[in-house]
Amino acid sequence: MAQIQSDTPEIERYLQDLERVVVSAGGSVLDTARIVAENGEFRVEGPPPRATDKFLFEVAEDIMPAPMDYEIVLQGDDLVMNGLVMNGPVLNGPDLNGPVLNALVLDGNRREVSDAQTQCMELLLALYNLTGKAAHQKRICPWVLLAEHTEVLETLFEARSSDIKLAKLNALFLEGRQDELLIESFLSSRWLVLPGDSARPDTAVVMPFIDLLNHHSAATGYMSQVGSDGQRQVVTANAQPLAKTESDTSTQTDENSNECFVYYNRMDRFDSMLHYGFIDGSTSFVRSIPMKLELRPGVELVIHASTGGMTYKKPPEKEVIFLETLMPEILSGSDSHVEVSFICVPGPAERDALRVILGSLIQLTGMEPNTVAFADAVLRSEAEVVTHNLSYLRRLKVAVFTLPNEGDVGAYRSELLRLIAIQSTMLNSYAQHFNLSTSAP
Repeated sequence: MAQIQSDTPEIERYLQDLERVVVSAGGSVLDTARIVAENGEFRVEGPPPRATDKFLFEVAEDIMPAPMDYEIVLQGDDLVMNGLVMNGPVLNGPDLNGPVLNALVLDGNRREVSDAQTQCMELLLALYNLTGKAAHQKRICPWVLLAEHTEVLETLFEARSSDIKLAKLNALFLEGRQDELLIESFLSSRWLVLPGDSARPDTAVVMPFIDLLNHHSAATGYMSQVGSDGQRQVVTANAQPLAKTESDTSTQTDENSNECFVYYNRMDRFDSMLHYGFIDGSTSFVRSIPMKLELRPGVELVIHASTGGMTYKKPPEKEVIFLETLMPEILSGSDSHVEVSFICVPGPAERDALRVILGSLIQLTGMEPNTVAFADAVLRSEAEVVTHNLSYLRRLKVAVFTLPNEGDVGAYRSELLRLIAIQSTMLNSYAQHFNLSTSAP
């Protein structure tokens, strides 16, 4: 059994109950792991010597609950599960007023939910409530915290308007569905989408224990394996992140720390701020805002700002395989129109990546490489990406200065200004390295 260090006895009891459910389903929690719950925050430690040949957590997919299968409502600052969602009323009580997260329906029937899944959902909600997660979400979700400051919200959303999760939050905000917005923003920041197959669609689930790991861009991501009982499991490595990079401003990264992390997704600092409420100091790139570039008359490159999740195909060039982290998903490609999920301005370790990626995308329009026109298109596109992003940050800074500098809004205002300063510094550093003509915010 894992070691548990908690400032609340109930948290320790619920974690022990959760471990029993996970282990009974064929999973495991490394017995040398230490789970720490302090001041409403969780972290997972792996004290040395770490058995790096063993997984930190192994959790069967079959016991991971899908929040969409339950009616979850907000009561004060608590997340409460009223029952299972069907094509009708909840199973264990009258239909209560409150937001319902859309039920997952297969062939007209509710997806089968096991007792173990429901136990996990109840225990995770109890842990979220004991650590004040809903109240915390009110302080970090801009669509909740800045609801009265619509100009700032509009400017923030402009930078990630093609992000699927954030677009849904923005729609809920515009429809005035604030409770549902809060629940959706919190749960969508916790879940993992399990890939579907011919028998089931992709399913968003929350992950017992794995959910407690914090993010680091240098950490190992979620992995899948088949357990000894033949069931699929999600597993995480018993490892810590790499040493700091030149662009790493994370206060979490400490080579003397025992904390173990997991890699959530390809995020820059702006992404982590909007999705999770913190500035990820460990990331090494800036994701561009959505924009459209004219490569030549009648030929355009359309750039979205998604962290993933769209159907795509990778370009065939062998020389760009090593750029997997920065390579966008190609949504469409022809001689006149190329559309990609994102473009990133890289940090010092990958300075040439943007030019290589732009070059590979421009080739999809039929333009011949090693020509003056091709080189000009790459350099113009590069300069426009950096310039447009710096211009956006200038506008965002003006908008953020209109926020009151007090209370929770004031604290968020300070973080946004810090975010703008870091992103601007990275973009200006890139521009200076390649002698691009830009003006700093």
